Amino acid sequence: MQKPNHISLTLIAAFTIMISILILPTAATTTPKIYVNPPSLIDSTKTPGSKITININTADIPSPPEGDGLYAYQFYLNWNPNVLSKPVKPLSNMNFTETTSTAWVTSTSGTVGGTPSYGYDTSDGNPALGSDAPSYYVKANANATHKASMLILAEQSFSSTFGTPMAAQFSFAYKVSGNSFDNASTIGVRLIKPDASFSAWVATKAFSALKTGYNSWSYNMTGQTAADFTQPGTYRIQLRAFLKTLAVGTSNYVQVNWDDIGIKMAPITITEGPFLKQNGDATFFVAKYLNESQIYVANTIVGGTTGISGNGTLATVTFLVDQISNTTLRLDGTKLKSFSGVDYVHIVRDGWFDNTWSVKFTTWPDLPFSWENVSFNASSSVPKPGRSIMSYLWDFGDVSVGAGVVTEHFYGKSGLYVITLNVTDDLGLWGIHTEQIALIDEKTSVHELTAVGITFKITVRSNSTVSNVNFNDTLIPDQGIVNYTVTGPDGTAGFCNVTIPRDIMWGDWTVLLDGAYPPTTLVIASDQTNYYLYFTYTQSTHTVTIISTGVVPEFPPLAAMLLILLLVTLAGVIAGKNRIHKNPLGIPS
Repeated sequence: MQKPNHISLTLIAAFTIMISILILPTAATTTPKIYVNPPSLIDSTKTPGSKITININTADIPSPPEGDGLYAYQFYLNWNPNVLSKPVKPLSNMNFTETTSTAWVTSTSGTVGGTPSYGYDTSDGNPALGSDAPSYYVKANANATHKASMLILAEQSFSSTFGTPMAAQFSFAYKVSGNSFDNASTIGVRLIKPDASFSAWVATKAFSALKTGYNSWSYNMTGQTAADFTQPGTYRIQLRAFLKTLAVGTSNYVQVNWDDIGIKMAPITITEGPFLKQNGDATFFVAKYLNESQIYVANTIVGGTTGISGNGTLATVTFLVDQISNTTLRLDGTKLKSFSGVDYVHIVRDGWFDNTWSVKFTTWPDLPFSWENVSFNASSSVPKPGRSIMSYLWDFGDVSVGAGVVTEHFYGKSGLYVITLNVTDDLGLWGIHTEQIALIDEKTSVHELTAVGITFKITVRSNSTVSNVNFNDTLIPDQGIVNYTVTGPDGTAGFCNVTIPRDIMWGDWTVLLDGAYPPTTLVIASDQTNYYLYFTYTQSTHTVTIISTGVVPEFPPLAAMLLILLLVTLAGVIAGKNRIHKNPLGIPS
């Protein structure tokens, strides 16, 4: 027998192992992602002054053994400030005159110096250093025995409806002149809110170091201070200057010129998303406004014992629209860090905003049943000027897809479905619109009720669960009341179609939810037999109250007539007996 070749055996073993590795199943892995959602926000109704909101989401964060979840993240978000959230300066060139200045006051002590003179500033923005551009000014002179001092207050108003800005800045230009300044001299601004509360005065350093020339000065407000703008309404910004000479003497004076007082706000808000909070751990969330086109956001779990896996929202950003145009919402500097400190290799997907055209659709019926076709119509989508929409692609949210401006789909099962329309124009630019619809199952319940001994039935057809049905005709005189409870998934669309016999309740009808609120819609119809009340509402647990101004009387109509006839008959009999007893001739009549 030939002796086996050890090299050949080794090669065969190695080949066998390689084949085994190739044919063994391996765990599917996906790459983590950070992306703007929606990826394409195209809506021509988002005109200047309106708001848009986007989410920064993550997806496919691995769990063991592929990874140990997300523990920290960071990103920079960039956009075109001419399109979104351009910093606004509500006030500029506050041109004070004796007739148009608001709430200015001047005062002096010891001498009648400081009679105000007025100028007019036509410049845009703060004057250059050393400029003598016209501005409002006040001057006070000392004399041989008294120092000079003066207090000036000036204010202007503006409206704000955006909400809490990411950052805000008080700013103004001023010029101080004179000599012998007391170190107590100050200048500052404050914000007076719509409810008349106000921020603290924000003051510069002592004027002893600021004797001549224009000086531009600003104070940045971030975080809690910027939250002063949460109240919608009219704000006032107020400037206060207090100047005082250090010594007496006719050559000593103080003077201040100022203009361009204002507030510069960054109309953008950032809130923390729920993703890292899923385990109930504390987080350290940081959001910074770096400049007019960039923000920085970072977050870290504090003291947790594991990272978070799966998909979710990291942060939500709201912008103010400034222009009919478009801009990329670009992510850079992104980091997704695991619990063990490893930086995940990940995919980054930017977003796009465009209000020069619109992608949208309608559905019919408004409250579709699971057993009927749902129609989708995208004819309200509007392309960019000079372009044409070439394709309409639909994702119906149940793994089915479709195409065309108008299409139909049959679901066959109740539930919530997310519908996505993807539209492409003749230059290949595409836009997406997403909506959620609810398909409902109708339930019919018949309820026997009793009124003054009469048993009658009302029928309720609804996609809610109906319970605790009762009738009351004594709570409000001459009115009938039907009460019952409806229960359904919170936030979804609900409806009831109620049939009530018209010989039990009739007249004018009122429907209330929880005793106080009307339904979203109410339609009333009738025939010779019944009234039909159809109404819609947002589902939760509600008490439905149906009130009619007419109700079956305490006794039914036929019984009442018989009773009256009986009483009339008895009265006649009694009257006849009386005539017999009172006949003066003694002859029966």
